[in-house]
Amino acid sequence: MNAISDLMVEPMLEWSPLTLTDVDELAELAEACAWLDDPVDRPSGDQLREDLSDPRSEPERNGVVGRDRSGAMLAAGWLLVRRDDADHPRIWLNWLIHPQARHRQIGHHLVRWLTERGCEWGLEAGVESLWLGSYVDTKLTLRRDSLIAAGFTPERWFADMHLSFDEVDPHALPDELCDGVTIVGFDPERHTEQVRIAHNLAFADLPGAKSVGRLDWERSLSGPSSRPEWSFVALEDDRVVGYALSSAYQQDWDAQGWSEGWTDRIGVLPSHRGRRLGQALLRRVLISFADAGLEGAGLGVDTGGADSAEQGSAAVSLFARLGYQEADSVVLYSQRCEYHDGVLRRVEGVQ
Repeated sequence: MNAISDLMVEPMLEWSPLTLTDVDELAELAEACAWLDDPVDRPSGDQLREDLSDPRSEPERNGVVGRDRSGAMLAAGWLLVRRDDADHPRIWLNWLIHPQARHRQIGHHLVRWLTERGCEWGLEAGVESLWLGSYVDTKLTLRRDSLIAAGFTPERWFADMHLSFDEVDPHALPDELCDGVTIVGFDPERHTEQVRIAHNLAFADLPGAKSVGRLDWERSLSGPSSRPEWSFVALEDDRVVGYALSSAYQQDWDAQGWSEGWTDRIGVLPSHRGRRLGQALLRRVLISFADAGLEGAGLGVDTGGADSAEQGSAAVSLFARLGYQEADSVVLYSQRCEYHDGVLRRVEGVQ
């Protein structure tokens, strides 16, 4: 395992710790990669700065930058640490390789360095086990191969779906609101914690699902892309029984050719399923997008693993009834480390 003082990822570039002063160059590198890759997720400079400013991330310890002899940034990798579960934290791998440098197998070396650094972090933190993961577009085979070479395996599958307001008028969709339930706009001060609790309950029966802690939840709702005005909650006796939370990823709009609102999270409590609450929430969301002058809508669907395909299929069917169409697909790759008396053991086949 590499010591953190050892920043030699591979010999063709000069490697140094990643710092916040690198964010502008990092954003330029992300743009160069996106020009070729057309990825589902296009991180903006604001998003990168927010992620790396998180005190849990410690980019100077958990990130590296690779430059050529002229000083140009050709590669970068960093870990995002999430510690809501103190004994079983989750670490996300992120990396970028400039298109002109990809033939050098730098990605394989960088992902392996990040994996080893993540496991080393777990040893330093004294945790019992550690989950490491990364999302990969199915079309980006080089990224997939780098993860597989470092010991990662597929855990979950996701599909992105889009809807065009040229084809669907949200105002014409039927209002499916059920008796005893009201839908109101999401109020961050009143509803944030209630919706987090509802979210964890809504997905508790999904195989492999992990509860979202308060810190990560609040952070996700306070970012620059979050749009409370396009988000809604379903209430029954002032209790949140369903929710739909939306964002605007404006950095994607030019590349994709249209503006759209994105629904990050939607869920209904198990006790209230089968009452078309999800459809009612999305109708309100879509109307808010259209009234804001956007051209369409998008969302990501957790289609599950092999043991939850039926649930994923039901979600896809729900969104398809409203006019959403499947587009890109993404796979979550992961591995888990366990520590016994200071000795690391990697667990195969995370589920």
